[in-house]
Amino acid sequence: MRRLLLLLLLATTVAARASAQSEWNIGVRLAPDTLVGPHIRVRVMSLLDDPDWLEAVTNSLPLRLEWTVQLWQKGIFGKAGPKVAWKDVIQRKSVMNIYELTTQFPGERASTQQFNSLDILKLYIGQPIEPDFGPRNAGNWYYRVTLKLSTLTADELDELSASQQRNDPTGQVQRLFNKLMLKATLPTGEKSVDSPVFRWR
Repeated sequence: MRRLLLLLLLATTVAARASAQSEWNIGVRLAPDTLVGPHIRVRVMSLLDDPDWLEAVTNSLPLRLEWTVQLWQKGIFGKAGPKVAWKDVIQRKSVMNIYELTTQFPGERASTQQFNSLDILKLYIGQPIEPDFGPRNAGNWYYRVTLKLSTLTADELDELSASQQRNDPTGQVQRLFNKLMLKATLPTGEKSVDSPVFRWR
């Protein structure tokens, strides 16, 4: 119950600042040609300098980054090409006072790294990532990079509600209200950026 109230307080504080312009952004750059065409290098910029996301991480909420990099063929009727997607989760472990970054690519085992300070974590997550794929056919192409940010998942919200039910079996209406309030006020974000158009033989 106490944790849920703290989360509601945090979410309300974050929502009150939602009108302020977000500082985070996506960096996109084409790498030199390879056998599959120019690769793309992507990175998230100033994520933990944004007060909303910094506060979420500082208060031990998970920060989820859902990346999608999609190739598009330029033309009157744009044609979708290959794409790759992966997820990062950043979370502070308050007991040990460390930060964890877990990365999950489809079909691969998740990898987790630990950081002893927020500054080191900021430096690491700002490094460019280079997905290993490119166009399969000749033409004019560009990459579209989309990054979605979120905190608690629907399953985690359900678990919080279930935990509250164990503590207070009679407060069904209040639990539903708290869950809806939390879901409505937790920060979310999404941005998309296109790379320059390039010609692939």
